[in-house]
Amino acid sequence: MSEQRPVVARVADVVVYAPLGLALEGRRLFPDLVDRGRRQVQFTRVVGKFAVRRGEERAQQAWSDAQGLVLGLLNVAGLRPEDDDPEAADPIPVDVDLEAVDAVDLHLVADPEPRADGGALAIPGYDSLSAFQVMPRLEGLGPDELEAVRDYERQTRGRQTILNKIAQLQAS
Repeated sequence: MSEQRPVVARVADVVVYAPLGLALEGRRLFPDLVDRGRRQVQFTRVVGKFAVRRGEERAQQAWSDAQGLVLGLLNVAGLRPEDDDPEAADPIPVDVDLEAVDAVDLHLVADPEPRADGGALAIPGYDSLSAFQVMPRLEGLGPDELEAVRDYERQTRGRQTILNKIAQLQAS
């Protein structure tokens, strides 16, 4: 066991001897202390940058997961028009400029030509079917019917999966 030193001796260590030792050794210790401080600050900056970058990656992943979940729920509920493939959808921008959106002329967005009627196609209920549902039905169509579906799809939704399948069937 270490022996207990009197209180006066401990106070003398703190008040007299430690400052005196620091004053005598300070010139020699100062460059080492500065170097250690610099290294600590550099290390802290590297760890901080890593933490920020990792946080940004996790936030972006969480945002992507949330988008996928919402788009999936919209698909299941049948509330997602004009797009059957959530993977092909453009991501929703996080930094939308609302003033620019308000400034869009609505006449530019309006459909200038009337769309064709899907009731005349060989696939009943075509407008209500997803691309996944249309694909197997294309194989049973003749050349004229395929061409009618191709023309209709180009004029309306323009789903590339369907257009590519029709091109593949027409080529064979």
